[in-house]
Amino acid sequence: MTGPARFAVLTALVFGLIYNISFLAAPSVTTGRLAVLALICWTGRKGIRALHGHLTRHWAGGAILGVVSLYTAALFFLSWGEDFSQPSRLMHLTLYSFVGAGLVVAAVDGNRLQFLQAFAAATAVQSLLIGYSFGSVSYREWLSSLLVQGGNIPLTRGVSAPGFSNSSGALLSLIQGLGAFAGMLGVRLSRGRGEQVGFGAAALLCALSTLVVGRTGMQLTLAAAVLFALTSGPGGLLRLGVAIGVVGLLVGLYWNPLLDALSNINPNAPATLERAFRVFVLRTDEPSVQSLLAQVVPPLGLETTLGTGLVVGGLGGGNASGNDSGYIQTYYALGLPMAIIFYLTILSVFVRLWATSDHRRVMAGLIALMFVVELKEPFILKHVYPFFALALLWLSQPIAATRPPVAVTDPVPTPTGSSAQWGRGEGRE
Repeated sequence: MTGPARFAVLTALVFGLIYNISFLAAPSVTTGRLAVLALICWTGRKGIRALHGHLTRHWAGGAILGVVSLYTAALFFLSWGEDFSQPSRLMHLTLYSFVGAGLVVAAVDGNRLQFLQAFAAATAVQSLLIGYSFGSVSYREWLSSLLVQGGNIPLTRGVSAPGFSNSSGALLSLIQGLGAFAGMLGVRLSRGRGEQVGFGAAALLCALSTLVVGRTGMQLTLAAAVLFALTSGPGGLLRLGVAIGVVGLLVGLYWNPLLDALSNINPNAPATLERAFRVFVLRTDEPSVQSLLAQVVPPLGLETTLGTGLVVGGLGGGNASGNDSGYIQTYYALGLPMAIIFYLTILSVFVRLWATSDHRRVMAGLIALMFVVELKEPFILKHVYPFFALALLWLSQPIAATRPPVAVTDPVPTPTGSSAQWGRGEGRE
């Protein structure tokens, strides 16, 4: 394939993998599964060798996660097959996060900038679809007749926008926040002006899309902006403060005309924007924050030590643990000892990769944010965040045959290459 065609195919595969869309006509044939299959066919022996190399390097972590998976399967059978959610989550984590990331790394031939381009492009396209779905009732009705309904927010409801996905909730918002992160990192790593503009536009589109999807992605975007400001040298925070001040001034001056224009597109726009910014005004008094803080934590006992195997159902009315937090749901399903082992194993794999990566401050922030957002929902087990972080960490490893391990300073000088255009992935990192 030529450069543009190859980039388009790679972007489509990344889109299918991260959004994992399920259709009413064949619910089990998701775009994530099709993307993994297509990547296996595309990369062939190269992909198998890459996966073997990653498994060899992380054999201890893989073995422990295998034991956790077997324990989860045992709990499933002991509960007479009452709830398959936890085994399914671990299977998705393995298939999409670990296998998917390894195959994508092989598909881009170890080119980090090309991966960021594909991820940023995929999330930017989704941002445009989110904007369109926010203003089009007929599109949302068509979407609900095509895709399986996921999450708690109906696809036809205009208060939030589904784009082209099964749900307009926190997971979609999180993915868009990661798209903004990819765009910001791409601006830093690219050297050509055209590439920087492309990455910046993608980051802006993703950031805007979070306003009409969910607050998780918006908060992740803001955290990423602070992270990049802190790691950009002297004046980084000052530039971010000036940018926020300018945006705040423009919004203050044109808020009413903007709100009127959006209300003409979607009557729910005022409620949507009020929900998006309410947390910054009310902080811990915001209703969703209060709801999360008020949710019960199942007490430690024999059942929660050994694990219930349950994620859905029970007294929680659809949530067996009665708590939305990923840590609490995993603790309730696996039992406290196995949940601790699970999270420590994931952390150890990431920390080991981080220790030999370049741009260590940015990568440390990316890892830390993953474990912070897990406080809200089981995002680690929803595969996209670990997929993104693993792929970036694998692509940030020094090539031992050509250069020694990279020092801890950030940013790190990297080999130069030919100037690249947006979508070619041939530029310097």
